[in-house]
Amino acid sequence: MLNDPLIFDLHARRCPVRTQICLVLLCVPLLVLAACGSTTAALPTPTATRPAPPTPTATQPTPPTPTATPTTAPASGWIVYTSSYHVYQISYPAGWQVQPSADGGDNVSFIGPNNRYVDVNDYADKSGGASLEELALQACKGFQGDKDTDHVIGTPVELGGQTWFKTQCNIEAQPATTLILEVTVYKGTVYTIDYTSPVASFDADDTTFYTPIEKSFQFLT
Repeated sequence: MLNDPLIFDLHARRCPVRTQICLVLLCVPLLVLAACGSTTAALPTPTATRPAPPTPTATQPTPPTPTATPTTAPASGWIVYTSSYHVYQISYPAGWQVQPSADGGDNVSFIGPNNRYVDVNDYADKSGGASLEELALQACKGFQGDKDTDHVIGTPVELGGQTWFKTQCNIEAQPATTLILEVTVYKGTVYTIDYTSPVASFDADDTTFYTPIEKSFQFLT
């Protein structure tokens, strides 16, 4: 298990309204031309030989540099956001506010109406060899009301070809809210996605907003 201070200081970077939650290569087939072998006609009295044809040469064009694209095309009226260091892309609904973190990194918050929030955070070199479940536990402990949590219940999910661990964190907030957390380790860096809405509207928000947002996530490098 990880020590609490090792990874997450989520509550320190979240806005007050959330109660500390602001949280191919294109291969061109190489045409190999078979060299025609030199042949000599079997004549009774050969007088000349057929000259051998020149050996054909083939050049292989340089393939274009592959570029990554979001897992799915953004829905009509949605906007593709590329992180500050061009590490990932994610789509969000037009009209939502985008707030990159002031403390640097690739952290960003997407804020929608009616207390809808989506956060993406990175924690460079903070995995410490922990499992995704342990990382999710430590992240949940960063939220108010989860200080005494000793386990989380979740499931692996795949976003953009990368395995994440998805769980629900218990939080204390008024009005009551639902907070979902997803965590992965990519190239030595811990990434989290979390999203929240009031309990009364969460299911509808999850279908309309959160599921399309998370499925649009794609690492670029």
